[in-house]
Amino acid sequence: LIDDYAYAKDYLAKASRMGMGIRKALQKLREKGIPQDILESLRENYARDIEVENAAETIRKLSNQNRTRSHGALIHNIRNRLFSNGFEQDVIEEAMHQVTIGTDEDLEKQLLHKEMEKAYQKYAKRYSDQALDTHVYSYLARKGFQNDWIKTAMMERRHQFDEEGDNHITFSSLISQVMIGRNNKATYLTLVLQDDSGTIDAKLWNAKPEQVESLKMGCVVEVTGDVIRYGEELQLKIEKI
Repeated sequence: LIDDYAYAKDYLAKASRMGMGIRKALQKLREKGIPQDILESLRENYARDIEVENAAETIRKLSNQNRTRSHGALIHNIRNRLFSNGFEQDVIEEAMHQVTIGTDEDLEKQLLHKEMEKAYQKYAKRYSDQALDTHVYSYLARKGFQNDWIKTAMMERRHQFDEEGDNHITFSSLISQVMIGRNNKATYLTLVLQDDSGTIDAKLWNAKPEQVESLKMGCVVEVTGDVIRYGEELQLKIEKI
């Protein structure tokens, strides 16, 4: 019993230095067969202030390493990581209150614009106008970006879209339909492209003979082009395939 207590106490100290919360450490000791009375004694006597500082150090580390998450998503990730590491909820809240998680505005806006373009590429093949903006806004909000930043970025992009008149995208897709046409002796292809977000009609003007031969139904291709409005529908004007 003395050996069990000494072992468990030493294990708990090592786990604490490694950034593991007491809840997870005690669970591992329980799995190793340490008696429940010893675990209860360790819990009653553990240093809560050290536990809070360990959680705070984890917060600082994750915050400083962040290069891919929005501020909101980062906070959500930190909370999940702390809980997964075995910290109690009250310890997490106290540590989060102690540490100021700053916002790198340049990084935040860079990430926002990157995710926004990804969202427009994903949804532009299926939605247009207000429906498209709604899906993009919801996508960015789920990523944890601030509402006012989302609105500003989307407004700026919409103005750019209106000036340029198109939306340049690149994506991989399955050719689900192919139709061959001719216009002034030039051959063009009308394709229906499909991926997990939906389908879109596409035009390849001045198609080369090798393209007419190789672009068949069932082929998977990478397409670059401009999404334009054709009547009430969206259509892709293929630049490269």
